[in-house]
Amino acid sequence: MRMKVSRKSITLFILFGLIILITFMLNIIFKLKNYETQIAAYSTGKITWEEYQSSFDYAVDNFSVEGLSVKASTKGGNITAVDVYDVLNNRPFLTLDGKFDSSNLTPTEEQIIIEDQDQNIQITIAFIYTENYGGYDILTYPSNAGFGTLNEELVKKSTFVIGSYNNLIFSVNQIAAEKFDANYMDQTIIEFVGLINDYFEAQTN
Repeated sequence: MRMKVSRKSITLFILFGLIILITFMLNIIFKLKNYETQIAAYSTGKITWEEYQSSFDYAVDNFSVEGLSVKASTKGGNITAVDVYDVLNNRPFLTLDGKFDSSNLTPTEEQIIIEDQDQNIQITIAFIYTENYGGYDILTYPSNAGFGTLNEELVKKSTFVIGSYNNLIFSVNQIAAEKFDANYMDQTIIEFVGLINDYFEAQTN
């Protein structure tokens, strides 16, 4: 049995296919342009201290992971003194110029302290400003498990991560009364980095 297909049907079929193809291509181009814009924004130069502070405040105000809550932070003013600063011949205070000025606080280290509902797990995020570009990367996520000479009771109670975000550095450290929670750790990292991303993406729009 042969079917007759009219030229009109063929034309409509081709036209429909072209519309789908054009829509698909435009969607890809839009996504690529959007991605390119974000990368360009991140690559134009280092993040300023003011942007660092604002992104930290944004993260503190918007952090949300089920089962965890922000219990404390250094938002609003905090200066860290370094007793061993002379080891690296560097700053006695973790500020922009290494000095303490109560009228103009410029901390380069901030912290968010998070706990679970039972307060058996405590996670500390340290967020650090530097002058040097370090890429966008997880720098270390070490594990002490598997070393037979170590105290396993201590090994299972803590873990930490260090990462870089342009010229900023973040560390996430978890300690637990019994055993650290790997899921809480991963969710905290994803949430924090996601919030920093959201802040800087909003600045480019």
